[in-house]
Amino acid sequence: MLLVPVQCRVCSQIHLESALVVVAGNVPCECGGIARALSDQAYTAEDESLFDAVVSSLASSGVSALSAPQLLVALDARMSLPPGAALHRLSDLQPGLAVIELIAMGDAETARKAESIFETVLEALAATRSRSGLAPPLAPAPAPAPSRSQGGDNR
Repeated sequence: MLLVPVQCRVCSQIHLESALVVVAGNVPCECGGIARALSDQAYTAEDESLFDAVVSSLASSGVSALSAPQLLVALDARMSLPPGAALHRLSDLQPGLAVIELIAMGDAETARKAESIFETVLEALAATRSRSGLAPPLAPAPAPAPSRSQGGDNR
């Protein structure tokens, strides 16, 4: 059974769903919202515990939409690095993520899979970043209202 990573548009929960229930990239979430498929990545049932561990470690480490892009930088060159090296870089930046490095230690396939999961989840987190901190463009100043004295009425 193939599992697809999804994120709810309402509660923001990230988890794996059976590819069989994902229709047009969407699936109902437990909260009543709609979850969307995050990527073209697919995982197996054996990968589910690693996926859940990555999501849990990010949540417990307090990784947010604002900090996710910084962590994504650590994954930039992951394919040119030995398996697990990017996990070590993530752990250096966010010590709470070291648990995943320990899980994958000594297993190149698990390390690569964990790096891929981190990339998928961090990209999803970064995409939820609000633009509320940006100022709107300045509007032209309104024309001054005519004063009463211009009408000749000086009581």
